[in-house]
Amino acid sequence: MSHEGYLLHAGLAPFLLNAVGWLRSSPGAPIVVHPSLGSLVNLLKGSGVEAQIEPEPREALGVYCTSAYSNGLTARLVQFVKQGGGLLIGGQAWHWASQHGRDKVLSSFPGNQVTSMAGVYFTDIHGDRSHFKVSKKVPKIPLHVG
Repeated sequence: MSHEGYLLHAGLAPFLLNAVGWLRSSPGAPIVVHPSLGSLVNLLKGSGVEAQIEPEPREALGVYCTSAYSNGLTARLVQFVKQGGGLLIGGQAWHWASQHGRDKVLSSFPGNQVTSMAGVYFTDIHGDRSHFKVSKKVPKIPLHVG
């Protein structure tokens, strides 16, 4: 996710439930949440999904939810994902880049050290969080089949 705050947002509960359901290796696989995202456990439990707080992922494959700032977990998270565990991670690197340098984001931002193995990167680009108007009328887009 593009910001760790989205992992704690009650309005995104349907999305988060779908995400952990999709990331689970099986319906009974454990969902574990890093202590820095403790309120995510309450959000999941409030939606009928059992989750618990633990400082790192377990051996039993399931889903681990964490922020992109968990620097000491990099090797453990990479191993967990390589073994088939699901990872729900959120963060934004623009503030980190202002402290450590924009040129180091792709290689040194803690979240990128985990997600880069899948070709996914957090960047230093600050997104626009304003409201966007969506037209009720769907535009006609030509479909070209080759």
